[in-house]
Amino acid sequence: MLSAIAQQRAQSDDLSASSSGFSTVQSSSTSGLSAAIFDRLSLTHATTTEFLQHFWSAFLSGDPNRADEIGKLFETLNRAMDRIKAVATDAEAERQKGYREVEEAGGAKAVNQLLTPTVKAIEVATKQYKKALAEQSEEIG
Repeated sequence: MLSAIAQQRAQSDDLSASSSGFSTVQSSSTSGLSAAIFDRLSLTHATTTEFLQHFWSAFLSGDPNRADEIGKLFETLNRAMDRIKAVATDAEAERQKGYREVEEAGGAKAVNQLLTPTVKAIEVATKQYKKALAEQSEEIG
C-alpha cells in the first residue's frame, strides 16, 4: 500500500510541470501557508484521494468478499479527516504565532478552503457506507 502511495506521489510530482493537477497550486500560490504546511496539505490531499479511489472501487464492486476491506477503508477515511483537521490546526497556530507576518492569509481557513472538495468527498463516501451498513443490518434483523 505504501509503495502505491509513493508511486502516486511520484506521478503527482511529475505533473507539477504540467498545466493541470493540484500540485500546480503550489507553484503559483500557497494561499498564505508556509512551505512546510503546504507540503503536508498536498501530501494529505494526495493520500486521501488515493484512499477515496480505493474505497469507491471496493464499495461499488458489490463484492461481499470485500466487506472487511471496505470497513478498513471507511476507518482510513475517518482518520484522513483527522489528518486534515490537524493540518488546519497547525496552520492556524502558525498563522497566529506571526510566522507569516507579511501575509494574514493562511491558517485553518486556507487549509479548509483548499481541501473543501476532498472533505465533501469523504463525507459522501462515509454517508454512503453508513447507509449501506444500515440497510444490510435491516435485512439481517
